[in-house]
Amino acid sequence: MGNGAPCWTARSVWLGRRGWTPPGVIRVLHDALQAAPFDPANAAVRAQFAMPSEYEDTEDHRSSIARRAAY
Repeated sequence: MGNGAPCWTARSVWLGRRGWTPPGVIRVLHDALQAAPFDPANAAVRAQFAMPSEYEDTEDHRSSIARRAAY
């Protein structure tokens, strides 16, 4: 959003313009989102729906997006 209002999407969370969110908040969000796929409750839900465990770090996600865009 051009006005700096929070913008939510399915894959991303923006908390204002770049640089507005304190690094400590970014670290807490990063750590929580990184740990979530490995939580036993998450694994139980994935098992119910036969969903694979897929975790991509930043570089893996960028590569994945680039491959999909090239397709």
